[in-house]
Amino acid sequence: MSRFKRFLKQLGKDRKELGRGDMFYKYLPIFILVFFYMYILGVFTAPIFAYLGWNTLADINYYIFRIFCHQRVERSLFLFGEADGFEFWSLRELKIFGTIPEFNPDVPEAYSETLFGYGHNGDEIAGHKTCVCARCMSIYTFVSIVGTWYMIKNWSSKAAELRYISIPFLLLLMVPMAVDGVAQYVSEFTTLLDLPQSYIDNIPKRIITGGLFGIGFGLLIFQLILKHSKNIIEDND
Repeated sequence: MSRFKRFLKQLGKDRKELGRGDMFYKYLPIFILVFFYMYILGVFTAPIFAYLGWNTLADINYYIFRIFCHQRVERSLFLFGEADGFEFWSLRELKIFGTIPEFNPDVPEAYSETLFGYGHNGDEIAGHKTCVCARCMSIYTFVSIVGTWYMIKNWSSKAAELRYISIPFLLLLMVPMAVDGVAQYVSEFTTLLDLPQSYIDNIPKRIITGGLFGIGFGLLIFQLILKHSKNIIEDND
Protein backbone atom coordinates (compact mmCIF):
# COMPACT_ATOMS: atom_id res chain seq x y z
CA MET A 1 0.00 0.00 0.00
CA SER A 2 1.36 3.43 -0.97
CA ARG A 3 2.14 6.07 1.64
CA PHE A 4 -0.76 8.21 0.38
CA LYS A 5 -3.27 5.35 0.68
CA ARG A 6 -2.01 4.58 4.19
CA PHE A 7 -2.38 8.26 5.04
CA LEU A 8 -6.00 8.34 3.81
CA LYS A 9 -6.77 5.16 5.77
CA GLN A 10 -5.25 6.68 8.91
CA LEU A 11 -7.20 9.91 8.35
CA GLY A 12 -10.47 8.00 8.21
CA LYS A 13 -9.56 6.12 11.39
CA ASP A 14 -8.58 9.33 13.20
CA ARG A 15 -11.88 11.00 12.30
CA LYS A 16 -13.68 8.24 14.16
CA GLU A 17 -11.36 7.91 17.17
CA LEU A 18 -9.95 11.39 17.87
CA GLY A 19 -11.71 14.46 19.21
CA ARG A 20 -11.66 17.71 17.26
CA GLY A 21 -8.84 19.13 19.37
CA ASP A 22 -6.57 16.14 18.84
CA MET A 23 -7.45 16.06 15.14
CA PHE A 24 -6.44 19.71 14.83
CA TYR A 25 -3.08 19.25 16.55
CA LYS A 26 -2.27 16.04 14.72
CA TYR A 27 -2.87 17.55 11.29
CA LEU A 28 -1.64 21.07 12.05
CA PRO A 29 1.78 20.38 10.44
CA ILE A 30 0.01 19.35 7.23
CA PHE A 31 -2.11 22.52 7.23
CA ILE A 32 1.08 24.58 7.56
CA LEU A 33 2.77 22.62 4.77
CA VAL A 34 -0.23 23.17 2.49
CA PHE A 35 -0.03 26.90 3.26
CA PHE A 36 3.58 27.02 2.06
CA TYR A 37 2.71 25.19 -1.17
CA MET A 38 -0.23 27.54 -1.77
CA TYR A 39 2.10 30.47 -1.17
CA ILE A 40 4.56 29.20 -3.78
CA LEU A 41 1.74 28.75 -6.30
CA GLY A 42 0.53 32.26 -5.48
CA VAL A 43 3.92 33.69 -6.41
CA PHE A 44 3.29 32.72 -10.05
CA THR A 45 -0.33 33.86 -10.30
CA ALA A 46 0.42 37.54 -11.00
CA PRO A 47 2.66 36.97 -14.05
CA ILE A 48 0.16 34.43 -15.37
CA PHE A 49 -2.72 36.88 -14.93
CA ALA A 50 -0.67 39.68 -16.54
CA TYR A 51 0.23 37.43 -19.48
CA LEU A 52 -3.46 36.62 -19.98
CA GLY A 53 -4.33 40.32 -19.88
CA TRP A 54 -6.10 40.13 -16.51
CA ASN A 55 -4.22 43.14 -15.23
CA THR A 56 -6.52 44.00 -12.34
CA LEU A 57 -6.11 40.52 -10.83
CA ALA A 58 -2.36 40.69 -11.43
CA ASP A 59 -2.10 44.07 -9.67
CA ILE A 60 -4.07 42.75 -6.69
CA ASN A 61 -1.70 39.80 -6.34
CA TYR A 62 1.39 41.99 -6.61
CA TYR A 63 -0.08 44.29 -3.97
CA ILE A 64 -0.78 41.42 -1.55
CA PHE A 65 2.73 40.00 -1.88
CA ARG A 66 4.29 43.41 -1.19
CA ILE A 67 3.76 42.56 2.47
CA PHE A 68 6.35 39.79 2.18
CA CYS A 69 8.91 41.04 -0.38
CA HIS A 70 10.51 44.17 -1.85
CA GLN A 71 9.82 42.84 -5.37
CA ARG A 72 12.99 44.44 -6.78
CA VAL A 73 13.04 43.96 -10.55
CA GLU A 74 16.75 43.11 -10.84
CA ARG A 75 16.30 40.31 -8.29
CA SER A 76 13.08 38.77 -9.61
CA LEU A 77 12.29 36.14 -12.21
CA PHE A 78 10.43 37.34 -15.31
CA LEU A 79 8.08 35.02 -17.19
CA PHE A 80 6.46 35.03 -20.66
CA GLY A 81 8.71 37.67 -22.22
CA GLU A 82 10.42 37.64 -25.62
CA ALA A 83 13.27 35.56 -24.17
CA ASP A 84 13.03 31.78 -23.73
CA GLY A 85 10.07 31.77 -21.37
CA PHE A 86 11.84 33.01 -18.24
CA GLU A 87 14.76 35.26 -17.44
CA PHE A 88 16.51 37.43 -14.85
CA TRP A 89 17.28 40.97 -16.05
CA SER A 90 19.64 43.67 -14.81
CA LEU A 91 18.49 47.26 -14.25
CA ARG A 92 20.50 48.34 -17.30
CA GLU A 93 18.76 45.77 -19.53
CA LEU A 94 15.30 46.71 -18.24
CA LYS A 95 16.02 50.39 -18.89
CA ILE A 96 17.13 49.59 -22.44
CA PHE A 97 13.90 47.64 -23.01
CA GLY A 98 11.89 50.57 -21.66
CA THR A 99 10.38 48.28 -19.02
CA ILE A 100 11.45 50.71 -16.29
CA PRO A 101 12.23 54.45 -16.61
CA GLU A 102 15.71 55.90 -16.22
CA PHE A 103 14.73 57.37 -12.86
CA ASN A 104 12.11 56.13 -10.41
CA PRO A 105 9.83 59.05 -9.40
CA ASP A 106 8.41 57.11 -6.45
CA VAL A 107 11.58 56.92 -4.30
CA PRO A 108 14.04 59.48 -2.86
CA GLU A 109 16.27 61.07 -5.51
CA ALA A 110 19.41 59.40 -4.11
CA TYR A 111 17.98 55.97 -4.99
CA SER A 112 15.96 56.91 -8.09
CA GLU A 113 18.41 55.23 -10.51
CA THR A 114 18.65 51.90 -8.69
CA LEU A 115 15.50 51.27 -6.63
CA PHE A 116 12.73 49.75 -8.76
CA GLY A 117 10.35 47.44 -6.94
CA TYR A 118 6.65 48.05 -6.34
CA GLY A 119 4.73 49.23 -9.35
CA HIS A 120 7.29 48.01 -11.93
CA ASN A 121 5.94 44.60 -12.84
CA GLY A 122 7.12 44.05 -16.40
CA ASP A 123 5.82 44.17 -19.95
CA GLU A 124 5.56 42.03 -23.09
CA ILE A 125 9.26 42.45 -23.90
CA ALA A 126 10.92 41.64 -20.57
CA GLY A 127 8.05 39.50 -19.34
CA HIS A 128 6.13 39.76 -16.10
CA LYS A 129 7.94 39.36 -12.80
CA THR A 130 6.97 36.87 -10.11
CA CYS A 131 5.39 38.23 -6.93
CA VAL A 132 8.56 37.76 -4.86
CA CYS A 133 12.29 37.94 -5.52
CA ALA A 134 14.61 35.00 -6.25
CA ARG A 135 15.75 34.74 -2.62
CA CYS A 136 12.22 34.66 -1.18
CA MET A 137 11.18 32.09 -3.78
CA SER A 138 14.18 29.94 -2.84
CA ILE A 139 13.36 30.21 0.87
CA TYR A 140 9.74 29.11 0.56
CA THR A 141 10.52 26.39 -1.98
CA PHE A 142 13.11 24.75 0.27
CA VAL A 143 10.92 25.17 3.38
CA SER A 144 8.23 23.20 1.54
CA ILE A 145 10.63 20.53 0.26
CA VAL A 146 12.35 19.81 3.59
CA GLY A 147 9.04 20.10 5.44
CA THR A 148 7.55 17.45 3.18
CA TRP A 149 10.60 15.22 3.62
CA TYR A 150 10.55 15.55 7.40
CA MET A 151 6.81 14.86 7.60
CA ILE A 152 7.10 11.71 5.47
CA LYS A 153 10.02 10.42 7.55
CA ASN A 154 8.41 11.08 10.93
CA TRP A 155 4.63 11.08 10.51
CA SER A 156 4.13 7.67 12.11
CA SER A 157 6.71 8.14 14.89
CA LYS A 158 5.90 8.89 18.50
CA ALA A 159 7.21 12.13 20.00
CA ALA A 160 10.11 10.34 21.70
CA GLU A 161 11.07 8.64 18.42
CA LEU A 162 11.24 11.73 16.21
CA ARG A 163 14.45 12.20 14.25
CA TYR A 164 15.95 15.47 15.46
CA ILE A 165 18.47 17.59 13.65
CA SER A 166 20.71 19.76 15.84
CA ILE A 167 19.16 23.19 16.35
CA PRO A 168 22.57 24.97 16.38
CA PHE A 169 23.30 23.36 13.01
CA LEU A 170 19.95 24.53 11.62
CA LEU A 171 20.58 28.05 12.92
CA LEU A 172 24.01 27.97 11.31
CA LEU A 173 22.37 27.33 7.93
CA MET A 174 20.49 30.61 8.34
CA VAL A 175 23.60 32.68 9.06
CA PRO A 176 24.81 33.22 5.45
CA MET A 177 21.58 34.91 4.40
CA ALA A 178 21.43 37.00 7.59
CA VAL A 179 25.02 38.20 7.11
CA ASP A 180 24.49 38.85 3.40
CA GLY A 181 21.23 40.70 4.02
CA VAL A 182 22.71 42.99 6.66
CA ALA A 183 25.83 43.69 4.57
CA GLN A 184 23.71 44.41 1.53
CA TYR A 185 21.44 46.82 3.42
CA VAL A 186 24.37 48.67 4.99
CA SER A 187 26.09 48.96 1.61
CA GLU A 188 23.01 50.22 -0.26
CA PHE A 189 21.63 52.67 2.27
CA THR A 190 24.65 53.89 4.29
CA THR A 191 28.26 54.88 3.63
CA LEU A 192 29.71 52.36 6.12
CA LEU A 193 30.25 49.64 3.51
CA ASP A 194 30.68 49.74 -0.24
CA LEU A 195 29.96 46.39 -1.88
CA PRO A 196 29.97 46.18 -5.69
CA GLN A 197 26.51 46.09 -7.24
CA SER A 198 27.48 42.90 -9.08
CA TYR A 199 27.79 41.19 -5.67
CA ILE A 200 24.61 42.66 -4.20
CA ASP A 201 22.41 41.62 -7.14
CA ASN A 202 24.11 38.26 -7.80
CA ILE A 203 21.23 35.85 -8.43
CA PRO A 204 23.01 32.51 -7.73
CA LYS A 205 24.25 33.89 -4.40
CA ARG A 206 20.75 35.00 -3.46
CA ILE A 207 19.23 31.62 -4.43
CA ILE A 208 21.90 29.65 -2.51
CA THR A 209 21.70 31.73 0.69
CA GLY A 210 17.91 31.70 0.51
CA GLY A 211 17.91 27.93 -0.01
CA LEU A 212 20.19 27.34 2.98
CA PHE A 213 17.96 29.55 5.11
CA GLY A 214 14.87 27.69 3.88
CA ILE A 215 16.41 24.30 4.76
CA GLY A 216 17.39 25.45 8.25
CA PHE A 217 14.16 27.28 8.96
CA GLY A 218 11.95 24.58 7.46
CA LEU A 219 13.51 21.72 9.44
CA LEU A 220 13.48 23.82 12.60
CA ILE A 221 9.81 24.77 12.51
CA PHE A 222 8.52 21.40 11.31
CA GLN A 223 10.38 19.35 13.89
CA LEU A 224 9.19 21.72 16.66
CA ILE A 225 5.59 21.74 15.40
CA LEU A 226 5.47 17.98 14.89
CA LYS A 227 6.95 17.35 18.34
CA HIS A 228 4.46 19.74 19.96
CA SER A 229 1.46 18.24 18.18
CA LYS A 230 2.47 14.67 19.06
CA ASN A 231 3.11 15.57 22.71
CA ILE A 232 -0.35 17.07 23.06
CA ILE A 233 -2.03 14.05 21.51
CA GLU A 234 -0.04 11.57 23.58
CA ASP A 235 -0.76 13.52 26.78
CA ASN A 236 -4.46 13.27 26.04
CA ASP A 237 -4.39 9.52 25.47
